[in-house]
Amino acid sequence: MSRREWKQEKSGKRDLRRELEQLEQEEEQFRQLLGVHLEGWDDRMQPGIPTGEAMTALVREHKQEMRVRFRRELLLFWLVSILVLGGMMLLLLSNVVLFAVFQAIAVAVGVFVAWRLAAASAKGQAGEERRS
Repeated sequence: MSRREWKQEKSGKRDLRRELEQLEQEEEQFRQLLGVHLEGWDDRMQPGIPTGEAMTALVREHKQEMRVRFRRELLLFWLVSILVLGGMMLLLLSNVVLFAVFQAIAVAVGVFVAWRLAAASAKGQAGEERRS
């Protein structure tokens, strides 16, 4: 390393020290001017920790909402199933051939959907094995 390079390196280190000292002074001035206000603002912005009672009330409220939702969905399921079964019974009583056609179509669709789901599941498992 030449003498000139050494002096430049030493000068660069001094400049870095000066910049660091200047940044530290600016930080100290900033803390003196706004430190108290920022700390108060930080304290106000931090969320409060909920109590155990608040958490149990939240869980109880969520359970109640879910219970109401499940009951509504169950009632809707029963109403739709009664309509479907009633319609199929009326169809059976009025036209046996049409009823048999609907049943065959339903079985065919069920087999097709099950086959597609099985194929998609097998494809997904094969893709996972390749990744491993």
